Amino acid sequence: GGLQFATASSIDRLRATGFRDEPVALAATDPAALWGAVLPWPPCAESTGVGPRREVGATVVVVRGEPWFHLSASGKAMTTFSPAVGADRAALGAAVESLAASHHLACGAFTIERVDGVSPGRSELAGALKAAGFAVDLRGVTYERPRSRAGAPAE
Repeated sequence: GGLQFATASSIDRLRATGFRDEPVALAATDPAALWGAVLPWPPCAESTGVGPRREVGATVVVVRGEPWFHLSASGKAMTTFSPAVGADRAALGAAVESLAASHHLACGAFTIERVDGVSPGRSELAGALKAAGFAVDLRGVTYERPRSRAGAPAE
């Protein structure tokens, strides 16, 4: 790749930066999201036979260089990958907030109906989803644009 054209000092500076601790939400088709194209998807908790896909509109949340969540293009199905299992509450919350904000910007309000093949309310992420601003409804958990104090959508 591009390393062949970089100077040695540039490569050393890039390597020294390491991975970011804060979550990054990427489009599943973004060239920086290698899973499903160059790399296989990591193990996930979902056992429904329908795993994550690299499709337009889908979102992948990456933390420290590893995928933690995949949200389908419709926003209805969320998959948790093994690196997220057992993560501390604050890290999970930040990753879910990153996912919500990114997918909302692309698609507007959306409802997650399944997390790892189960109802979001019964998933291990129920608390993190609620803390990130998802509202529980009959279909699952819904994320809408946060409102300002006057009731108008926040800018």
